[in-house]
Amino acid sequence: MTLRNRNADREPADWKRTIEAQDRELELIGLEIHDGLAQPISSAIRELDLLASASSGDTRKRILRSAKLLRQVLSETRIIAYRLRPASLETLGLVKTLMSQVRDLEETGVEAHFDADADYLPQKADISLYRIMSEALHNVAKHSHAASVWVELHSTKTSISGSVKDDGVGFDPALIAEREPTERGNLGLASMRVRAVVLGGSCEISSTPGLGTKVSVTIPIAESSW
Repeated sequence: MTLRNRNADREPADWKRTIEAQDRELELIGLEIHDGLAQPISSAIRELDLLASASSGDTRKRILRSAKLLRQVLSETRIIAYRLRPASLETLGLVKTLMSQVRDLEETGVEAHFDADADYLPQKADISLYRIMSEALHNVAKHSHAASVWVELHSTKTSISGSVKDDGVGFDPALIAEREPTERGNLGLASMRVRAVVLGGSCEISSTPGLGTKVSVTIPIAESSW
């Protein structure tokens, strides 16, 4: 079954300013997380390492355990900050930035397959496509319990298409469609669809319980450089 956007009849202009404001806010939050949280955690880890080197016995073991926990927190913090503010998007482009996130997914034990030939796109299309694909990959990591994921990104002279498919637990789109877009568990799906519509494209989410999920997005390049 396919989940379609029940707000698709709304004008893209209704969403444009909201999406742009959201992107600016996400970038600011990502920067604040990096500067205001990640750096102090790094400093705390260094202090704990120094304390551990000057300690012994059970005290040293407890300090090392604390440092290990903080390193895990720092790793998660950096991943969150990167998703909110992917600096490599401007320098490396969409394909390599997504490839990095796919590698992160592989480190969790998911077998990942990545196939891409998309050329560079206008910045706003890049950002929105990244947000859509990144949200789909995030859902695979957090909710799908998948063993494998297939990621594709292809372009023609007139459009670019991307997809994220997994073999996880799936879900019933009919139940999701009954929820309000702002309900917990549905906001990310609604955001993916809205971003595609704003760029003149479409985003479809197909899923069957027990048979996995596929997110497919297509955006016309000629209309995405507004």
